[in-house]
Amino acid sequence: MIEAITSEGLVVGAVINDSNLLLELSDLKLDYFTSKLNKIIYASIKRIYGSGTNIIDIADIYALIEPNDDEKRILDNNGGLEYLEQLRIIGEGKSIKEVRVHAKNIVDAAFKNEVIDTMDGLSGYVNMNRELSLEDISNKIDESLLEVKGKYSSQHKVKMIGEKTDDILKQLEIDNQGDYVGYPTSLPTLNKFITYRKSELVIYSAKAKVGKSQLVVNETYNLAIKLGIPVMILDTELQTKTFFVRLMARITGYSFRFIEQGRYRDYPKAYEKVKKAKQIIDKSPISHTYIVGWNQNEIFNEVKRMKIQNKVGVLFYDYIKVEDIKQGVQEHQVLGNITNWLKNKIAGELDIAVVALAQMSDYSTEERGIKIANSEKIKNYASSVVFLIEKTQQQYADDFNEEGGNAYLYVNYNRNGVQMLSDCQDIGINILFEKNKACIEEAPYQHEEIIDLINQEDEEITETSDGDVMC
Repeated sequence: MIEAITSEGLVVGAVINDSNLLLELSDLKLDYFTSKLNKIIYASIKRIYGSGTNIIDIADIYALIEPNDDEKRILDNNGGLEYLEQLRIIGEGKSIKEVRVHAKNIVDAAFKNEVIDTMDGLSGYVNMNRELSLEDISNKIDESLLEVKGKYSSQHKVKMIGEKTDDILKQLEIDNQGDYVGYPTSLPTLNKFITYRKSELVIYSAKAKVGKSQLVVNETYNLAIKLGIPVMILDTELQTKTFFVRLMARITGYSFRFIEQGRYRDYPKAYEKVKKAKQIIDKSPISHTYIVGWNQNEIFNEVKRMKIQNKVGVLFYDYIKVEDIKQGVQEHQVLGNITNWLKNKIAGELDIAVVALAQMSDYSTEERGIKIANSEKIKNYASSVVFLIEKTQQQYADDFNEEGGNAYLYVNYNRNGVQMLSDCQDIGINILFEKNKACIEEAPYQHEEIIDLINQEDEEITETSDGDVMC
């Protein structure tokens, strides 16, 4: 067993001198002590403090331990009151900074011991279940070790807001990129409405075969390749080979088929371009996993592992759907539960930005409006919802053809910024969408209504004579 006896003695002694230090050591659990005697004394101090007594006397500690024969025997065998006095002297005058260092030593030793115990337990588990597959064992290892790590990395100390403001302002400075907060989308105008923020869930919804997966490729290209932000894709649609081909197309500007069929090999310049694109992908912080058959617990553990190891900033989940409806289970409820899990468990608990795809209703008409298919609960749990809509021939012509693009993005149900008018759903952010190259770009022409919304959000700031600002 790995021990931190010296640190345990100093921490216990410091708390004897100043019991209010217990408030700063709320994460130091009794189970972390390797010395049974130090654990007994620390528990006694906490009991005395919990009763409302701020000044701890070693005689009071001894009196509390005395009725318990086993605990008294352990204390007496180590010097009784003299041992308590030694601890008091060791901890006298110690600052909170010094105490925290030694408290960390105790936690570190406990963590190492629990890792050792967990590994021993896993060894026994494998020996007792030799029929398990590699995947089963790997999942068990991830689950067990992530549970240990989560236990020791969690912080439950409640602070006054005044203690947090410096950290909050620093984080806001990091998150604030000038014109937006969080991670940017690939489109400047869209960034005025939504960005990818930690602990938030953005939903993109489109009809079947419109290009939801290509949108993921385009956004991954912008985030991971252009900006160097670690991205993770969990895919229920595309295998990694297909995703790789589409990402190659986005980088090179060649079509999926041109790359898939290997036709680039017939053209020296194209061959070099494809080879360079592969090198770019090799160096980029992108992970892609085909997750058909995975359960939510396996997915959560994998995302947590990737956040720890690769510092994943944005997770794409393609897409929210029900693989199999069991008797008595309603599809809309299951879809809502998946969305709630993505928002609160994945985005919220792991503090990462999550972007998920959802099917848009094929029955959206002018009377019923644009809506997500099968479950209204999806929009209720999401932070923002963006609809990807192909233009009709008439819309394309009205928007000056290629100048206005062949599709548009309609932003609704947006809690983190402005949203578009519900009675004007036939216009949005105009985009040029080349689906066979997974390329989305902002169209040159944008509607005045969209520009007006942006101008309303970006109110002009003027400086007054005394250096203040007016918005």
